[in-house]
Amino acid sequence: MPNLETLNLQKVNIADGFFLALKTSASEARLESIKHSGGLDISAAASEAYAKSICTMPNLKTLELENVNIADGFFLALKTSASEARLESIKHSGGLDISAAASEAYAKSICTMPNLKTLELENVNIADGFFLALKTSASEARLELIKHSGGPDISTAASEAYAKSICTMPNLKTLELEEVNIADGFFLALKTSASEARLELIKHSGGPDISAAASEAYAKSICTMPNLKTLELGEVNIADGFFLALKTSASEARLKSIKHSGRLDISAAASEAYAKSICTMPNLKTLELEEVNIADGFFLALKTSASDARLELIRHSGGLDISAAASEAYAKSICTMPNLKTLELQKVNIADGFFLALKTSASEARLKLIRHYGRLDISAAASEAYAKSICTMPNLKTLELEEVNIADGFFLALKTSASEARLESIRHCGGPSISAAALQAYAQKIICTMPSLRTLEINDVGITDDFYLTLAELASRTRLELIRHSGGLDISAAASEAYAKSICTMPNLKTLQLQKVNIADGFFLALQTSASEARLESIEHSRGLDISAAASEAYAKSICTMPNLKTLELEEVKINDGFFLALKTSASEARLESIRHCGGPSISAAALQAYVQKIICTMPNLRTLEINDVGITDDFYLTLAELASRTRLESIKHSRGLDISAAASEAYAKSICTMPNLKTLELKEVTIDDGFFLALKTSASEARLELIKHSGGLDISAAASEAYAKSICTMPNLKTLELKEVNIADGFFLALKTSASEARVS
Repeated sequence: MPNLETLNLQKVNIADGFFLALKTSASEARLESIKHSGGLDISAAASEAYAKSICTMPNLKTLELENVNIADGFFLALKTSASEARLESIKHSGGLDISAAASEAYAKSICTMPNLKTLELENVNIADGFFLALKTSASEARLELIKHSGGPDISTAASEAYAKSICTMPNLKTLELEEVNIADGFFLALKTSASEARLELIKHSGGPDISAAASEAYAKSICTMPNLKTLELGEVNIADGFFLALKTSASEARLKSIKHSGRLDISAAASEAYAKSICTMPNLKTLELEEVNIADGFFLALKTSASDARLELIRHSGGLDISAAASEAYAKSICTMPNLKTLELQKVNIADGFFLALKTSASEARLKLIRHYGRLDISAAASEAYAKSICTMPNLKTLELEEVNIADGFFLALKTSASEARLESIRHCGGPSISAAALQAYAQKIICTMPSLRTLEINDVGITDDFYLTLAELASRTRLELIRHSGGLDISAAASEAYAKSICTMPNLKTLQLQKVNIADGFFLALQTSASEARLESIEHSRGLDISAAASEAYAKSICTMPNLKTLELEEVKINDGFFLALKTSASEARLESIRHCGGPSISAAALQAYVQKIICTMPNLRTLEINDVGITDDFYLTLAELASRTRLESIKHSRGLDISAAASEAYAKSICTMPNLKTLELKEVTIDDGFFLALKTSASEARLELIKHSGGLDISAAASEAYAKSICTMPNLKTLELKEVNIADGFFLALKTSASEARVS
């Protein structure tokens, strides 16, 4: 097979003859990837033939073996031909035990393959001989990544050999160990050769406990490796000696990132040493701590050395409760670090002292982003201090609060300092309900007073009507460019009306995103009266309550009146037919360039006619139309065919929806070919009648399409498939054709052959 690039064998009970025959023809194969999983035991002779085949295939880059019961002969034969193999990646998981001799041969093969960059071993029962042999040939290996998980215990001698191999491989950049039962000798040997290693990333998770001596050696190795940039430790049972040793060598480390998740409790002395190490590492930019049980000494020590730290990001989640003194020290450390730009706290049980201390040092902080997710209740005094800190930080641009139990004092305090804040974006999700007074402060002084605030995202926040009523009075003072609003309490008629007026009065608001927001009809009625003042460029509206006929009509008129509105997205919005009928009367005034319409109730015949006649064909700037799961009837396509030459559409994306009849399918095809500017057509799981393809053939030479993406759908008949192929070859500008899971008949390919010389597809 001249074009076969991938062979995937899954639980296929192939006789040995397959592999014996494969050997004789392997040099002619064009395969680039073999994935083989399960199946019967393969005999010694067949296993040997399989290995020789793999090495003889001139284009084979990837080999994946999963629970394949290969005989040892496979590995012994692999050794003799490995230098001819073109493999770049081997992924091997499970299978029978591999003997000592075969394990040794396997290691030598891996080191002899001239192009092998990646080796993945998962629960492979390799004998210790593999690691001992690896040591002798490691300097010849071209491996860049070793990913090793599970498997039997590795002896002390083999563990030592493994470590030396890793350090000797000249191109090895990444080492991933997951639940590998390495003896302490691995870490002790690693220490002696670490300066020769070329590793840039170590990911180590699980495995047996590491002794004090081995833990100490591990830390020294990490600091000695000249290229190691990233260290990830997950549930690794390191002794405290690791952290104590890290402290002594930290200044030599080249690490840029440490990600540490899970571990038994770290003692006070070790926690203190860990903090000092972090501050001493000259290149460390990122620290991630997840469910690490650090003692309070970590934070107290961090405070004393924070000014030396080069950290730019701290991501801290979970762990033990932090005492008042340690919380205070943590806050001061954060403000003292000269390069710290990002702080992420997730479910970290900090005492209120953190926020109180933050306030006193906030003006020194260099933070640009605070992400705070979840926490126990923050007291009134601490909430107030938190707010003042946020406004005092001179570089803070982004604040994200999710499920944080802040007291109302936070918003009331923000009110007094909002004009000093440098915030550009607030994302506020969940949390307790906010009182009327706090909400008034939120709208009046925070949103409308912050001089740099450009983005406001409110998700499932218990905002009452006072917020919207206050916002309406001061909206002209805001600098907001984007509002993203999802969920929350139902909004009353008066508040909905006030909200609409606010949106239209905001002088810089370009994007409005509403998701699951239960707005009253008054919102849309008020929107109509002020729409001409709005500066909106994009409306994204998804879900929410049903919109009445009068409100739907007002919504449509608003959309057409907004002078800058370019994009409209409606997803599962329950709009009345009046929306489309009203759009018909005002479509020529609209500035819309893109409509994305997904789901929602079925649309009547009259509304559909209006949709096509006046919306799609009359809007002077409309270039993109995307319709997904919309119940469009045949009238839509029949009307479109009559007016297609008037559209300015450049792209149509159409997925799912009702079945399209023969007459409508034919009309649809003619429309596509008649549209003078249509360059892109995407059809996904659209159930079109064969008439579409037959009609396409007759008009294809007029089409201006440059790209067709077609995926899914019903079977296409022989005649229609033939017509489809001829259409593709006749379209004068078609450059790209993508067909995915389209059930085309053979006639497509036979017809393609006869007309291929005319096709412009590249």
